[in-house]
Amino acid sequence: MLCGGLSPPSLQWSHGDRYPVTGTGRFVAAGLMLAGIALLGVVTASFASWLIEKVQEVEEESQAATRHDVALLADEVAALRDENRFVTTYLIPMLRPGPVVIGNGPETTSELPSGQGLRIAA
Repeated sequence: MLCGGLSPPSLQWSHGDRYPVTGTGRFVAAGLMLAGIALLGVVTASFASWLIEKVQEVEEESQAATRHDVALLADEVAALRDENRFVTTYLIPMLRPGPVVIGNGPETTSELPSGQGLRIAA
């Protein structure tokens, strides 16, 4: 209220001044209210559906990148296992004193300059 209790008409809110009084009018008013609520629901659902679709696209791209990274890591682990197998099978035994056995089956022995024996599978 402005100016001692007086307010301009544009600031006055009045509810219930006009309302349907007949059964048909109330039925039409209820139908319009339900249509408005349904329209708001459809707009909200459409926005939510669009938003979920965009989030799924980003998630799929992220998962594809993760799958690619996991595949690269698996290849790297396999290569490291091969390298480790080579080191433990061939190189480490060469550092130990005494004959070195490489491979299985009939073997030939050859002397290294350091005096260590080297057996090579035939």
